[in-house]
Amino acid sequence: MRMSLEKPPLSCPSGITGVAMAFRTRPSASLEDRSVMTDLIKIEDLVCGFNDCKVLKEITVAVDRGAFIGIIGPNASGKTTLLRTVSGVLKPISGEVVLEGQNVHRMKRSQLAKKLAFVTQVAEIDFDFTVEDIVTMGRTPHCNRFQRLTPADKAVVKWALEITRTGHLSQRSVTELSGGEKQRVLIAQALAQDPDVLLLDEPTSYLDINHQIEIMDVLKRLNRKGLTVIMTLHDLNLAAQYCNYLLLLSDHRIYASGKPKDVITAENIRRVYGNDVLITVHPTLGCPQVTLSPKLNPTESKGFKVHLVAGGGMASQLMGRLVMEGYEVTVGVLNHGDGDWMLAKELGLFILDIPAFVDVDDEASQRNLEMMTSADVVLVGDVPFGHGNLGNLRTVCESARAGVPIVLLEKRSMEERDYTGGVALNLYSELLNTGCIRVDNEDKVIEVLHTLAGRKSTLQKPCELEVASA
Repeated sequence: MRMSLEKPPLSCPSGITGVAMAFRTRPSASLEDRSVMTDLIKIEDLVCGFNDCKVLKEITVAVDRGAFIGIIGPNASGKTTLLRTVSGVLKPISGEVVLEGQNVHRMKRSQLAKKLAFVTQVAEIDFDFTVEDIVTMGRTPHCNRFQRLTPADKAVVKWALEITRTGHLSQRSVTELSGGEKQRVLIAQALAQDPDVLLLDEPTSYLDINHQIEIMDVLKRLNRKGLTVIMTLHDLNLAAQYCNYLLLLSDHRIYASGKPKDVITAENIRRVYGNDVLITVHPTLGCPQVTLSPKLNPTESKGFKVHLVAGGGMASQLMGRLVMEGYEVTVGVLNHGDGDWMLAKELGLFILDIPAFVDVDDEASQRNLEMMTSADVVLVGDVPFGHGNLGNLRTVCESARAGVPIVLLEKRSMEERDYTGGVALNLYSELLNTGCIRVDNEDKVIEVLHTLAGRKSTLQKPCELEVASA
């Protein structure tokens, strides 16, 4: 069944009178109209905290209508405190939060609830309400006291259940639900409020990866229709993929703010989180993606040198594994700007490189041979070979003849990777006759290298190693 993102109209059906007029007490723009407006929230000189403990200081932010803002930062950086203050739950020590010209801390709760919904991290619900009951409570701000739900109210509740895929749970007791199911129910309740602003505190924390993407996709599509979304997130990759603006908190203040590409940088992450990370560009979305770089203690280094023949981004996963396992890695020959070149540069590896779109010539091949013969092993990734990098394959053949151990990663056959009209295939056949070790996945590569490193002092011939071939 396909979900519709369109909420049912909140107009008074024919024959319904009196209480249905509650829907007209606050003139509301359509979602399409809302996205045109700006300056929805202004946060000015905000100081937040508890008693004399200042958790956040000097917070000034303007939130445009229709924004999708992610608040990121380490644990205890004040993300939830900021969200609770914006929601009106926590009163600031000083400064103010202004929603459409009104200070949220001076607004009546019923008035604020018509404009703003807040989804906390999964709360304990001890009463035996059904899921439908919980979601229906989202309509409370729009109903008069003791008023029954109108057909329009029921339609909104049904829509909220459907869009969060919780409709099948509607008659289940909320006490029987998993943490992830409760989270989706609370999001459904917030959507049933029909707010202009949706605040969410770690909305994906209890969800599996499928429901994380599903909920984030729903929020993004509603955001594109004008719903303003502000959320805290620990997952920097989700924040980069879905948010159009980020606030990075550190040391009680906003450390950086702006578009994801300007906030999620290796330098910012290093200074705020204390971790070295690899920042790459998402291949389809173009947003920054964060990969953790493990902190290798020098005593963990294996003292074993691996020269990696890479290219075309096909050896990136392997390269990261080698570094994580503690091997001394060199790479070459690579063209400037190649996907593997970019990763090797981020990892701080020694790269034998040449300009972009330049073929591997004799000079580069000679330098490559010197690096290969000084290595403990040459590892050839599952890379394609064309006339531009054919020199790398020739050099591998020369190093094999010189007695350097060669490990070949073969996820695909050379027939599939040969773009030279058979020249690369012939060279590869020669290489196989030298007694190379052939493996078909990264785990087996690591297994072979562990064995070679362990036998470095009394290295056996490569062909004597018992490794499953491709």
